[in-house]
Amino acid sequence: MGRPRIAEETAVVSIRLPLDLVRRLDAYADELRHITPGVNVTRTDAARAILTRALGGSKPQRTPKA
Repeated sequence: MGRPRIAEETAVVSIRLPLDLVRRLDAYADELRHITPGVNVTRTDAARAILTRALGGSKPQRTPKA
């Protein structure tokens, strides 16, 4: 059956992470599962939540050149 389609375009992004960071990401996914019972939170969901929170709505500010 799979996940429902979302309205926005997406892309698959593959990155290599240190194992410690993967463990921390998995721990965060476990935490999200704990606070949202009945919702299957994946590692990808946890990474998306972290990135959205860190980057959400903000754009890098350009520093004017002197």
